[in-house]
Amino acid sequence: MKKRLTSFIVGSGAALSIMPGTISPQERLYKPPASDSDALRGDWEKIGGDIRKSMDRVANESKK
Repeated sequence: MKKRLTSFIVGSGAALSIMPGTISPQERLYKPPASDSDALRGDWEKIGGDIRKSMDRVANESKK
């Protein structure tokens, strides 16, 4: 939700910008990972979170 709100605000600001700079809003928000292993760890953490959410949903539906 926070990412969507941030993207919305950045997009609104870009649309209202009279004289935009040379750097796009996406380039300003992007922060590359320190290393490949950090990037992989982040990816697997997101995957694990998605799996956890799915398992919780299944557990909650089976209780009904």
